[in-house]
Amino acid sequence: MPVHAQYVYKIKADTVRIYNTYDTAELVLQNRTQNVLGYLYNKGGGVTEFRFLGAVDSMYRRNDTLFYYTADGKTIPVKMDLSNVYDLKATNFVSVAANDSANLSKLPIQKVVGVGATNALDMPALSNQAYYGANSTLYYQGFAVTDGAAAVNMMVNWNGEQKGPDGAFIRIKDDNRTTWSSWWELVFKDFSDSIYARSANVVPTSLPAFYG
Repeated sequence: MPVHAQYVYKIKADTVRIYNTYDTAELVLQNRTQNVLGYLYNKGGGVTEFRFLGAVDSMYRRNDTLFYYTADGKTIPVKMDLSNVYDLKATNFVSVAANDSANLSKLPIQKVVGVGATNALDMPALSNQAYYGANSTLYYQGFAVTDGAAAVNMMVNWNGEQKGPDGAFIRIKDDNRTTWSSWWELVFKDFSDSIYARSANVVPTSLPAFYG
């Protein structure tokens, strides 16, 4: 069995520079690692060593399959199940169609989601603080937060468009009830100021009502 001597060359210098006029210069290690993908790693203490790339560093994807390239040259395919991939868009916004309701079953659990509704059955009718008058239930945008059987839902009616929101409403779902609570309407400050400023002795008759 042949015996190979180990050759050690020492260079004493502050800087060792390898350069080329035209192309990228290379440091060639012509030993058994010459065909192994790797990199030079600074271990500290002035010692730098060659390290090969591990399996994760050599991972790549082709279509629906991940391929791991291992240190010993093996390629391991891992099939990905794309049928159950989490759909971030579908679980961040819920659209309620006309003549439908924003049931709790439509909302993802333990998430804050946007909710849009057009002529939905369970959206509240506007009071007379709305710019275009009461009773319209056309366009609503809002959000809902669910935590198992409990939830909170806030919706804003934007029939007013350029004039601003026509109404803002909030409701809750308690964990010991099967349905949403009644809607409670938030009173706009400019509307309440105009009502109460008319006369301190007159009982207002046009405050926003609460809808169930």
